[in-house]
Amino acid sequence: MRGAVGRRRALPVAVGLTAGGWAIGLVTTAVVASSTFLTFGIHSRSAHLMLDTADTCVALLLTYLLWGRFRRTR
Repeated sequence: MRGAVGRRRALPVAVGLTAGGWAIGLVTTAVVASSTFLTFGIHSRSAHLMLDTADTCVALLLTYLLWGRFRRTR
């Protein structure tokens, strides 16, 4: 019985933290998107190559994990 009460109290705290995180993220996104003095993007070919390689490796890892899960559970 005590564990259920603790879980009920923890749920509003978790919801509040999640809502706070969303609010901070939205405000930060709005500030960055509306500012005119910030430039976006990287102007280095080697940095673009490094980022594309990292993206590809993450995508391959995700594909491998999803394929393994599909084979196990169908």
